[in-house]
Amino acid sequence: MISPRSLLVLCSIAVACASSYTPRSNTRPELQRYVERAAALVREQGPAACETFKSPAWMAGEYYIFVNEADSDVMVCHPMRPDLIGQSQTNLQDANGTYIARQMRAAATSPAGVGWVEYVWPRPGQTSPVPKSSYVVSVTGPDGKRYVVGSGGYEMR
Repeated sequence: MISPRSLLVLCSIAVACASSYTPRSNTRPELQRYVERAAALVREQGPAACETFKSPAWMAGEYYIFVNEADSDVMVCHPMRPDLIGQSQTNLQDANGTYIARQMRAAATSPAGVGWVEYVWPRPGQTSPVPKSSYVVSVTGPDGKRYVVGSGGYEMR
């Protein structure tokens, strides 16, 4: 028999978990689910979904959703770096010379419409790059434009 106090604690945990879309563990399947949920919103709402991605339910720790225009690599949504919005990411490179946005666009616009991109990038507030994996999905918004929706995790399992 569960005590009323234990039941209250379990319900509180369930509500807290249900109200967050961010990955619960640093694994590829969790990151994929996170991005797929975000892609569904962009498919329905287009760039307006970016306001939703700024909420605590969509951002936690190092996790956030980004959105680029698929045809131009122009950043549409980046809750951690609003200064990048409207800027082309085509020439963004990691420390090894990988063109990150180009690779993301190629993965998302492949026949599968999804993919992983591996590169190195410093964690927020640090300068040394570490392995980072981003999962990206191509979606068409209600405005008819194609978008690359994604998120990344450091040293994924």
